[in-house]
Order: sequence, then structure tokens, then C-alpha cells
Amino acid sequence: MESCAMPIPFLSEGLALGRIFITVCTGGWRWWRARRRRLTPQETLAIRSKWKPLFVEWLRNQRHQKLSTEVIIRDLRRIDNYPDTKEGKGISAWFRIGLIGNYERGIMLSCGIYELVYDANEEVYYSPAKGARGNTKVTLTGYVPYENIETVDWDGDQYYSYPHIYCYFDRKHKQPYEKLSFCERGNLDEHVFYSEIISFESVRRETKKRGIKSSFLS
Repeated sequence: MESCAMPIPFLSEGLALGRIFITVCTGGWRWWRARRRRLTPQETLAIRSKWKPLFVEWLRNQRHQKLSTEVIIRDLRRIDNYPDTKEGKGISAWFRIGLIGNYERGIMLSCGIYELVYDANEEVYYSPAKGARGNTKVTLTGYVPYENIETVDWDGDQYYSYPHIYCYFDRKHKQPYEKLSFCERGNLDEHVFYSEIISFESVRRETKKRGIKSSFLS
């Protein structure tokens, strides 16, 4: 007796769609992993060991000679946007900013000097209302990990002779910072340093809690 296999309706179509789905998911996962730049602990350590002494020495020399510590931060994935200044929403593809220090994992950038109000009774900081003064002078500081830095052009170019630091803007809100915090400036034996006192998010929450409108915290 001759046997025959009866076709199962929609099976071949289902298998084909399944293969397409797997292919799309695999490609999407590879794309996501590429964007996240997953580094091994060994790779992270090698990057930090490479950049830390260079930035520490550069900043020490600039301050010793009383020279500018400004740098140009550039988004590695938008390098052709420089030197254009037209930008849409979100962080600019490049910007000039002061390099004010180093921390254990990277460099510290000054995003502006502000005044906060310190409430000693509740031990909290918040932004004063518009037109009012605070009682604590602070520097809003962006912390850029060394592993977010790809390369540095220390001599700059014809537009800006400051070091150009090419970074991956792949942190929160597509920024190069792993965190934003308010710091106080200090001096010890003519050595300038910045000490973190409160996170940006903590100040924003406390300010909002008190019903105070602050443009720079929005």
C-alpha cells in the first residue's frame, strides 16, 4: 500500500514566519548590544588605566601654569555636526565646558555654578525661588567615565584649541554622564578639589516637593 503524507495547513507558512521572527530578534539583539558597548571588566580596567594618568597630568599642568581647563566634548556618533551649532531637542552633539577634576572612574565637568538653599533642620538642599538667593554655592558636575571616552585630540583645531574629547553619548538621556551632582569647591595647600554634596535628582525632587519652580532643574 502506497503511503502519502498529508500536508498540514499553514505549517510551512508558520515555520517561515517563525524563522523571520527569530532572524529579526537576533539582529535586533546584536544591534542593541552594539549600541550598549558591553565591555568586559578587563577592557574597562585597561581603558581606565590608559586615560586616568593622562587627564590627571593634563589638569595638573594647566592649573600649575594658570591656563584654561576648558575642553570640547564631542559625540562620537555625530562628529560631522561639528562645528555647526544648530541643534534640535536633547543634548548638543558638541559643547565647550570646563574640566574641573578627576574621580576614580573618570573626569568631572562643570555644567554651571548655582546657589542652593540648605535646610539644616531637615538636612536637605533645594533650589531657591526665582529671584531669591541660596546659602550654598555649588557647581553642577557631570561625571564622565573613562570608558565613555574613545579618543582625545589634545591640540584641538582651528576653531577651538582646547582638547577635543570624543565620547559615547550612550548613558541616561543619551548623555555621556553616568551621573549629575552638585559639588562644593575646596582648596588644600593650593590644590583645588570638588566634593560631591548632593545629587541633581535629590535637589530636583526636594524643590518640586516644596512647589518651587526652577528653570534649570526642569
